[in-house]
Amino acid sequence: VGDDEQSIYSFRRAHPQGIRRFPADYEGCADYTLSVSHRCGSEIIAWARHVIEGDPTRPADRARLQPADTAAPGEVALLGFPSNSAEARGVAQIIAALIEKEGLDPSEILVLCRGDYNAAFSGPIKKALEDLGIPVDDPTAVQTMLDEPTNRAIILLLRLLADRNDSLAWAGLIELEPGVGDAFTSSIYESAREKGVRFSEALLEGFPGGFIDARGARNKAAALLDRILPWLDRNSAPEALEEKAWGEWIIEALLADPPVPLSDELGEVLLGVDELVEPGMPLGRYLGLVQPLARDRAQSHAGGVRFMSMVSSKGLTVEA
Repeated sequence: VGDDEQSIYSFRRAHPQGIRRFPADYEGCADYTLSVSHRCGSEIIAWARHVIEGDPTRPADRARLQPADTAAPGEVALLGFPSNSAEARGVAQIIAALIEKEGLDPSEILVLCRGDYNAAFSGPIKKALEDLGIPVDDPTAVQTMLDEPTNRAIILLLRLLADRNDSLAWAGLIELEPGVGDAFTSSIYESAREKGVRFSEALLEGFPGGFIDARGARNKAAALLDRILPWLDRNSAPEALEEKAWGEWIIEALLADPPVPLSDELGEVLLGVDELVEPGMPLGRYLGLVQPLARDRAQSHAGGVRFMSMVSSKGLTVEA
């Protein structure tokens, strides 16, 4: 199930081509389109459709996004401001009115942005809110920390401890390696398709002598595997833990034999997730819960207006 009209895939380290080429990769499949939204108001859907249908590459016969018959209109508006400072003041005044006149709790208000490099978007608005005495929170800090290349590499390496044939973990580590680009990954993918095996099998089978040289990436990819495979051989994860939680075990293992430096922030997140998971689960299941539980934990502690990227807010429901 997927929607190639969403930009979420690049943020989640995936690619819409997996959906778009599915019919070619799997003969005999059918396309069943779900085009009715049961979440948003009809006016909001109309605005979303205006953006979606502006894509010149969108197939002409693609079904239009439609609101449910029972959907209320919803309230949405486009506001223009002459400057960043005027925008910050205007957004802060809207939020103050929502709190004072409509009785909304600050935590039920989201300020969303597509990107926020160096807090260029959120910084002035947060300052304007603080000047009005309105509390703010940034629950995306956890996700930003997990997206840092070193922390992301640690999670991917741990996934390989849980399953050495985890194709997505191998593809993620290749993506993080400088000088090993899409051409190399595509060559491994095509080799896997031709042989009818998983991406991980084609990758490991081609190491070290069979890699297709993709603009000099072969040697860098081989050096990457030269580092990772011995570390995996030196470390093995138990099937389950009885006396300690996985976060504690991971921290001890990485401090004893660090493939990359472990940040204090990641260590704190792992220990926080330990408090929320059931004991006895396998490592792979635990790692799959780190991101959503860490995010939920940060959001549950939020007491002020939340600033989030549009992709990290996916699935949330709030008042404004």
